[in-house]
Order: sequence, then structure tokens, then C-alpha cells
Amino acid sequence: MAVKVSILIHNEDDNSPESKAARELKEMLDNDFSKCPSAKGNVNIGYSLTLSGQKVRDIDLLLFGEISGYALKSFYASEDDASKKDVSVESFCYVIELKDHTEDKVMSADTHLYVNYKGSWKDVSDQSEAQKYSFMNYFSNANGYKPFVCNLIWFRQIYPEKLKNLLVKGNAINALPSEFGVADLVRHNISQLNAGKFKPYGGMYHINVNSQGGSFMSDMQELLKVRRVAVGLTRKKLEALTQETVDNSISNMESKDKLTIFSGRAGTGKTFYLLQTALKLANAEDGNRCLLLTYNQALVSDIRRLLHFIDIPDKVDSYTVQVQPLHDFFLNLMRILLGDCPAMDEPDYFYKYQAYIKKLASYVNGSLSDNDVTYLKEMEQTAIDWDYIFVDEAQDWSDAEKMILLKIYGPQSIVVADGIDQFIRSGVKQHWDRNLSSFSVNKTMGMRQKANLVSFVNSFAMACGLKWEVKVNKKLLGGKVRIIHKYDKDEHAKLVENCKNNACDNYDILFLVPPKMVNHNEDESHFYKLDEFSEMGIDLFDGTNPVLRGQYPTSVEQCRLYQYDSCRGLEGWCTVCLGFDELIEYKGNIYRDDQQNSLALESPEDRKHRFVYLWSLMPLTRPMDTLVIVLDNPQSDVGLILKDIADKNSDFVEWDVD
Repeated sequence: MAVKVSILIHNEDDNSPESKAARELKEMLDNDFSKCPSAKGNVNIGYSLTLSGQKVRDIDLLLFGEISGYALKSFYASEDDASKKDVSVESFCYVIELKDHTEDKVMSADTHLYVNYKGSWKDVSDQSEAQKYSFMNYFSNANGYKPFVCNLIWFRQIYPEKLKNLLVKGNAINALPSEFGVADLVRHNISQLNAGKFKPYGGMYHINVNSQGGSFMSDMQELLKVRRVAVGLTRKKLEALTQETVDNSISNMESKDKLTIFSGRAGTGKTFYLLQTALKLANAEDGNRCLLLTYNQALVSDIRRLLHFIDIPDKVDSYTVQVQPLHDFFLNLMRILLGDCPAMDEPDYFYKYQAYIKKLASYVNGSLSDNDVTYLKEMEQTAIDWDYIFVDEAQDWSDAEKMILLKIYGPQSIVVADGIDQFIRSGVKQHWDRNLSSFSVNKTMGMRQKANLVSFVNSFAMACGLKWEVKVNKKLLGGKVRIIHKYDKDEHAKLVENCKNNACDNYDILFLVPPKMVNHNEDESHFYKLDEFSEMGIDLFDGTNPVLRGQYPTSVEQCRLYQYDSCRGLEGWCTVCLGFDELIEYKGNIYRDDQQNSLALESPEDRKHRFVYLWSLMPLTRPMDTLVIVLDNPQSDVGLILKDIADKNSDFVEWDVD
């Protein structure tokens, strides 16, 4: 049996660039392997792959194989004056980025390759490197070990000699020309290996993936067997996001010369409108690159999961929609412009961040010219070359952060979502339209929660003396609230059945917990009842574990669990608020009075009360259909408030406390 080269999930009618490239690659490999009929094994080519759960998710080509009896004669020597030895090719794995740029649109500098997109040079070497590590993490999450992966860039429109002329140091850069063979792949494979580990034995060198057990091929095939598709609630969200007839306020945006503002309280659809607008602006015809910035890492992961199912590129030289934590964005700017930035793992990080962001704002406002901004955007390593910036929870941003964005991008390229009075970071209301011309859309109707849930939240806010009201959406009728003392297996079974009956998944059950329910040690944190929930058959994606920060569940069988502090922007068909009275106590304990930003005639206790109970509305506005509130102490102040609401609304609020 000779070496068999196969294209995975191949469709003869698929004429995408990735499919065509896969067929070209197969033809070149078939030709090479035919010259060694004694070789045996299997080589697979996957194309247009999406890595769920990873920051960089798109892979153009994936080439992997396991063969025997194939050696390149007198191919490699570790030293210039050493004799060359044979290289036995045994197993390999390559992630390959495709580029159809002509040679005048490609340049190299400092061992990096750049391609021209819309007049700017984009670093595709960094992009290729990020793809390699994303795939290694993706594989490791599924199989528990990391194979050696080689990353390559295939310039399909550049002849070998022309590409060689472009390179600074011969073949040191991981670039492939229009035509190549196995020897070229192996040469790059060797260049990316740690020279200290690439030692000959048995009289020759060996190319393999070091798969720690020999199951590499079967593990790869199992990993790539099923392509995930959106189902249930996720599918409905995607249909709404990508519909051609979008919200009228988006269609009539006057963003050409004004700042655009979507304002509204929790549950009115602000983040949805941001994302829908970004998807409308990012298209192949206009080529716009859109970035959504938000404070909440859990929301970043949730949006990345949605984007995983949408057919939109995530490359540096293409139209795209991406999402980042705002701190990542500004820390990167600090490194470039100030040469330094605080480390996020420092104990006093947040105090240092405030000092650094003010220093950065002063520099940007005082020293950065328009020409400097243009030059800065062309430096891909700064990752700021965006056509539109979308600001989530804009009411909670500092003056310095706002000023930096306005200086670099201008108000006409910024769209903000203003949550009015929902604060996590500062408690100080940010007014984005101060001294600016703006186009505002005020959202007052509930777009997430069913009517009964909106009524419940409005009643709770009124009972707490808060100025808060969201209009009931008559198109979203129903919804219920359960207030209980203990969450058990039977309670969970009801939610699972609810989800099943409404075409939702376990992923659509969202658990929220206070800090007291999280155990911490040096290496990680985790939900303190993780084992107990597992014994009840509840599979959790534990978002309280920092190891999982930036990732999202790849199994729809996992329920999500986060701390209350990470819940802003999230939603679930069902939401379970564990230790809700503990949340109230926790927020009261961390409150620090700031008279400078207080309302006239308010006492310190009034200010504290308003802060705590405004914050408590955030988790109550996460569910779409069912809200479960678990009280440790039903006789607490918030417990008595909830009991009174339950008594007055017994048709849809169930008080089931022993």
C-alpha cells in the first residue's frame, strides 16, 4: 500500500479558495509520494476549519499524516561543516495560511512577512504563529497532550524564485511558494524545531509529532469528525443577528459624521444592536474591520462563541468582527506608546492601571499628531487598525479611555452602548456626547426577558426604592420566577426539561455565584460545590476558574457558571442566582462612599442602598424565560422583599422556601 492522501469532508462542488488549495496540495503530495512506492501510510488535508473555544479560530488548511518507509537522503546536518544525514519522515502536522497576494503586495522585514490590505501592511507571520498555538490548545483540550505543530504561509500566486527574492534570510521565514513538495515542508519543519531536541538516532534524523502514545492520527480524525452547528437558542440568536432587515435605527444610522449611541437599561438589547451593527458594517464589499470592546471577559467569550458560528473571517488582512477585553486593548497601546504597562497579575494592578491610562491619555492628546495616528494604525503589532470601534457598557468608562478612542478613531467611527446606571468599574456616569454631535437611539422595551420577568424586576426595583423601569414587550409573553432555599437534583431536572421543551441546551442554563462560593488556591479557583453538582449529574463549565478565562464551553451539555461580578451582558434561557442574599451582603461590604459623585440630600446609607440594589438588578435581568433565586437566609432584608413580591404576584412568582 502506497501513501494515501485524502481530503477530509471534501465536496466536489466546493469552489472556495480553501477547497481549490486543498486539491492543489493533494496533487503535489501525490506526485512526491509516487516517487517512493515503498512508503506506506495516510496523509489527510482538512480545509476551512473553525477552532471553537480559541481566540484565533480560522484555519485555512490543516495537513497531517503518519507514514513509514519515507526518507530524504543526505538531507540535513546540524552544523555547516558536518556531514548530512538522512531524515526519516514519520508523522507531521501543519497549519497553513493561504495568501493569494501577488509579489508587489508582499514584503518581509525582521523575519516577518507582511501583506497589503486596503493600503496598510499586515503582519501575517504573527497571525500564522497565533493559529499554530490556537490549534495546539484546541487539540490539547480534547486529547490531553500537544503534538508538535508547524505553521506555514502558502503564497499561491508567487513563483519559488520570486518568493526567495522577497525573503530576508533565505528559507528562515515560514513561507511556501506556488509550488512545493514534501522536502520543502520538512525543511520548514526542521527550522521550527528546537535544535537542541532535534538529534539523530539510528543513523538518521526523524520528523514526528511526539504524540506521547502513538494515537495521534486517530485522535486527529476524531477531533475533526464532526463540525459543530448552532442549535436551539444559539441558532435563534444567529438568525436574529444576521437577518437582512435589521432594526430601523441601525438602518438609518447617521454615523458618517456623528457619534452613535444606543442607550437603555439592562435587557433592552444594547449589546445585541452593537453586534448586529458591526456585522452589517463588516462585509466583503466594504472590507470594514470592526472591534467590540467590553470590560467583561465572560461576555468576550460568549460573543466569540457566537462569532464561531458566523461565516466571517478573523484574519488581519480581511473584513472582520472581533471582540476584546478593553484592558487588553489599552495595555497594548501602553506598551507601544509608553514602552511599559502594568501586569494584570500584580496585586495593585487596578490602581496602576488608572495611573497608566491617565498618562497614556495625556500623551495621546498632547503628543500624537494625525500623521502619528495614521502611522500607528499601519503598525500591525499594535492591533489598532480598525475601521469601527464598538464600546459596550459605555456609561462605565473613564474620561481617559474615552478621550483616547476619540483621538485615534474620531466620533464618526465609534458606536457606544450606554447602560445608563449599571456600574461595575467606577460608579461615575460617563457622558459620551459631551461637546460632540451625536445620533442617539433610546431603547426602553425589554428585548431579552419575557413579560413576567420584566414585571418582576420592575416590582423589585420599586420595592427597593430605585428609579428603574423597562417596558414589557407584548411579543414576549410568559416567564416565571422561583424563590427557593436549596438547589437540588429535582430542581435542576425541571430546568433541563424546560430547555428541552423549548429547543434549548444545557448551555442555556446560567448559574451565578457570590465570591463566598469560590475556593481559591495558588494555581486556580473553582466553584466550591463542583463535586456536589457533579454527583447530581450537573456538568458545569466553571467560569470562576481563571484557567478557563477567555475560553467558552464547546459542549452544549455543559451549563455555564460565573461569579456575579462577571454576569454583565450574559444571558440564559434559565438563570439560577445562588446565594442571592450573599451577593447583597458582599456588595454592601465592598461599597466605598464617594460624596463627590452623589445626589444632593442623599445620606451615606441612601447612597450605599442605591449602589447595592442597582447592582442586584444585573443578575435578575439575565434570564429570558425562568429565574431561580436561591436564598441562604430567607429572613434577610432582601428575602423579605422577595417574599412580599411573591405574595403579590403568586401567579408567576413561586415562593418555595421551607
